[in-house]
Amino acid sequence: MLTEPDDSPASASLLPFELLAKVFFEVRNAAQEKVEKEEAPGAARRKSYLRWVAVTHVCRAWQEIALNCPYLWSTIFVDNDSPVWIKEQLLRSNDMPLVIVADLNDLHSDLTAQMVTTDAEELVLKEIHRIRELRLVADRAKLEHLLCSPAPILTKLVLTFKISPAAYNHDAPRLMGDSDLPNSLFAGQIPSLSHLTISGVDYFRWDNPLFRSLTHFEISHHGVHGESTGMIAAMESMPLLEALTLKLPLLRIHPSLMVPDHTIDFPRLRHIHLQGTPTFCQVILDHLVFPEDTPIVLSVIANTTRLPAFVHALKLKSGIPSFLSVLSIDQPARSKKSSYNREVFRLQGWYGIQAGSIPWCENDLPPRIELQMVVSFGEDAHLQFINAFLREFASADLHTLRLSGAFVQPIRHWEQWFKCFPNVSTLHAVDLECTTPRSTIAQVLGPVGKGDEVDFLLPKLRSLGIGGFDLSRSMCQMALSYHADAFAKLLGTLRRRRECGMPIKELDLKECSYVGIWAVRRIAKVVPEIVIGEYLYNDDEGDASKAEHSNDEEVSEDQRDEGEEVDNSDDDEDEGEEVGEHEHDDDDSEVAG
Repeated sequence: MLTEPDDSPASASLLPFELLAKVFFEVRNAAQEKVEKEEAPGAARRKSYLRWVAVTHVCRAWQEIALNCPYLWSTIFVDNDSPVWIKEQLLRSNDMPLVIVADLNDLHSDLTAQMVTTDAEELVLKEIHRIRELRLVADRAKLEHLLCSPAPILTKLVLTFKISPAAYNHDAPRLMGDSDLPNSLFAGQIPSLSHLTISGVDYFRWDNPLFRSLTHFEISHHGVHGESTGMIAAMESMPLLEALTLKLPLLRIHPSLMVPDHTIDFPRLRHIHLQGTPTFCQVILDHLVFPEDTPIVLSVIANTTRLPAFVHALKLKSGIPSFLSVLSIDQPARSKKSSYNREVFRLQGWYGIQAGSIPWCENDLPPRIELQMVVSFGEDAHLQFINAFLREFASADLHTLRLSGAFVQPIRHWEQWFKCFPNVSTLHAVDLECTTPRSTIAQVLGPVGKGDEVDFLLPKLRSLGIGGFDLSRSMCQMALSYHADAFAKLLGTLRRRRECGMPIKELDLKECSYVGIWAVRRIAKVVPEIVIGEYLYNDDEGDASKAEHSNDEEVSEDQRDEGEEVDNSDDDEDEGEEVGEHEHDDDDSEVAG
């Protein structure tokens, strides 16, 4: 229905000044945060940085409000096409502290942009006194030229050394020193600096004036000639440190650091991330003292040397061994669609659980220590790590255990873990398609011995999660696949544990690619609760079937020892019905895992 035009002022234009300014701030921040996560050429990034300006063009009132908010214009992105806009932003920002984002390598990639380059450099040189945050991509020469004056209010500095294409070309020479960190930046006068992030650097010295009085320190070093001399002294100059990230995979450790003569106390440290050799990680952990609940992330370039000492350092940082209640060994970023990297595994889960409290949490608290280890091809560092770990933590009261079949393949290693931690009540076994044989989990959880002397590993196990099986096929199809034997043995193990008074009360199938309803119904006869996806299995027919077959015929001892399942005639009849369902209606026979 058409109405007469409304000549009254729009309601949006009548909003209070402060409220509209707040809205503009949020729109601008959201747009710029999105740009930070994207990798795009300089011009495209600048346009994204300024996309929020369209909000101020809605009406004249909104534009006037935006122009009278200097803070809105205080974040400036420097690129080839923006000298005029940079000057305009400087005028609109008045005397507000600035945030400068500049990729000077992009500026020099265009030989026709000489004037633009000069404008960008002049911006940094002239406004250094009011730059609060500086994120800069450049080489050593540019850094020394631009950052030569004191920066009195600079609180956050992010420096990135962009590696040239020559670095990836073995036939092309690479200029040494392009990615070295100078010691003369800001003339050594940066009294307010608290956040420092440096990435891609080839060489640096620990006595650099930047490494003082920091609360957040992150540095990644990829050079082969880095030294650890002065590392501990540099950390002593950061007593207020709250977050520490050291990614120094090739750093050479001086022998004097192997036996710490003193430690450094960091009472405010709330996060630590180390990447390097076991020796490097051990040295840092030995020298630093921080709160017991501080999360530790370790990315270790594994070798067979110093592993026992490294594991011992982990134990000291994890508290009393009995506090270890949740442990996970798996592969990072696992995906059913991608191939598995057998050279990488992750260990996580030193939880500081106090005596008398709940031993494990269903919702998985953030891990106390997370370890990702890269093992060189052909080395057995991961097996040596297992042995060292078991020696250190054999007395731990572990309640939750997660293991990856891609990492712990031989059955004897599964048995090692299970024998050392008999109190485990929750077990997650993933990547079972990588184990040899695939029925490993059924074998190690199955009965040991015969007659009255039958025993089980993990006698307190009540919750089991498995992954890697394809249970989407009918019984006839399963019989022709390599999953059939493993599935049959798993059913036999679940049945036998129930008969011997050690039942699995919950089975989690979320990590299986697809789960057929026929498989779920057969498992439901021996396991009360089954989790598929994010749901508990609840099928009236399955429950009735389970009740009908509560008095299954006994299975012979020899068949049980082999882990095979023998069903009575009713089971076979059910199976035939289910196979028929699969042959006629695939949609009703599969539930997405």
